[in-house]
Amino acid sequence: MRKPKTSTGLADRAWLARRYVRDLASIRDIAGELGCSTHLVTQALIRHSIPRRPVGSPKGVPSRDADQQAAYQRLQDRDFLLRRYVEDRMTIEQIADLVGCGVATVRKALGDHEIPVRWVGRRDPVQVDQGWLRRRYVTDLASIRDIAGELGCSMNLVLEMLIGYGIPRRPVGTPKGLPARDAQVARLRKIPVRKLHQILVEADTESDAATALGVSHTVLMEIAADAGIDRETVTRERTARRRTVAWPALLRDRDRLAEALDASPSVSAVARRAGCSPQLVRSAAAHHKIPLAGLSRTRPGPRWTERPSAAQPAPAAAEPLEATTQQLNEANATRVRTAAARTVDAARAMLADSDCLVQHRAVLQARVDHPQASLAELGAIFGTTKDAYAAMLRRALASRPCAPPLPAAATSYREDTVSQLPTTQAVRPSPLTRPSTHRCRPSPATAAS
Repeated sequence: MRKPKTSTGLADRAWLARRYVRDLASIRDIAGELGCSTHLVTQALIRHSIPRRPVGSPKGVPSRDADQQAAYQRLQDRDFLLRRYVEDRMTIEQIADLVGCGVATVRKALGDHEIPVRWVGRRDPVQVDQGWLRRRYVTDLASIRDIAGELGCSMNLVLEMLIGYGIPRRPVGTPKGLPARDAQVARLRKIPVRKLHQILVEADTESDAATALGVSHTVLMEIAADAGIDRETVTRERTARRRTVAWPALLRDRDRLAEALDASPSVSAVARRAGCSPQLVRSAAAHHKIPLAGLSRTRPGPRWTERPSAAQPAPAAAEPLEATTQQLNEANATRVRTAAARTVDAARAMLADSDCLVQHRAVLQARVDHPQASLAELGAIFGTTKDAYAAMLRRALASRPCAPPLPAAATSYREDTVSQLPTTQAVRPSPLTRPSTHRCRPSPATAAS
């Protein structure tokens, strides 16, 4: 492929800048004069860093006045850019406003002249002595904004230096215009330690105490630490003071509370007098370190108007646990025997009655013939459980004529079977062979009778 021919006029930057910038010749006219294409002229303008005119600018009429045109030509001067961008610390936007061009044009000019561009939103690190920064911020109480203005950097950079040097920040809202550090220290030295401790406790926060004293928070904490005031103790007492503010006046005054406790028979009486709970009275006594050993914790009981003539018997000595358990067992056995004897008597009376149903006689006769047998043993005779036999016995004693028929084992009761009582409980039968415990509804004829 044949390489396109390059005109000597395109290699001359001075001639090209004079024709395009000063004479305001168009790219088409320059291409016609040199006998080349408009593309080659455009590439030559870019290669020589000649800024393009705005699209639509009329030919032969300057788009800027003489001063702006001269400033625009300064972008071709490397010394001008070094002086404005590096020495004067101007931003690219400020240089673009000064020259009257776009930001991209100034950035490209800096790149053409090999001038490094600063990071966006940041400046070069500022080397600041730690002693100077501490003196300005702690001693002179200068604000971060003032220090940033003196150093010519951002407030974030000053904040990073404070954190890096370990300089504690002042609380937000600290009043400005405080006296010098020496004057603050001298003012705090004149206050007694006890009074300074009281001021710290009564203030809502440490910053409020510093504001009330007219000093900075940092200086106040340093002087308090030098005076031996424990910060944790102050915080604990401040919390207790906030809690005691809502107490009644009687509980806040130690002398009055002590007199009331001495004159009252119980804590409840003092609580009724103060209009609060007994627990709050105990808390106030503990806060004031008032002992409550001689007071009753509850309301006093009724008082005797006349003492009884007979002397109260002395309480008996506590019996051993084994003796008490034996007595309970004996009482339980006596109760069981009494209940069994009462059931036997009721069953005997039912058998003597001629109205007793035939299906109930077997159950009642077994209970009468074996008064000492247990329910489990009697249930084994009928091939059922203890609970089922107890239910049948209750129905028999109830003597209801509408009771359902008993199982065949109960109706075929014989004396020879009763005499052979097993010693162990029979196996629990299946639900199919278990006698029903439901009661039937009486027929209309029976209900009418």
